[in-house]
Amino acid sequence: MDGVQTPIIAVVGQLLKAKPGTISLGQGIVS
Repeated sequence: MDGVQTPIIAVVGQLLKAKPGTISLGQGIVS
């Protein structure tokens, strides 16, 4: 699980830096 989640977290982190609006999108994916 960690091996899969880590890259996703890294990608989401980059998206959050690029667009603050992606926070809601990221939460939707996690949910």
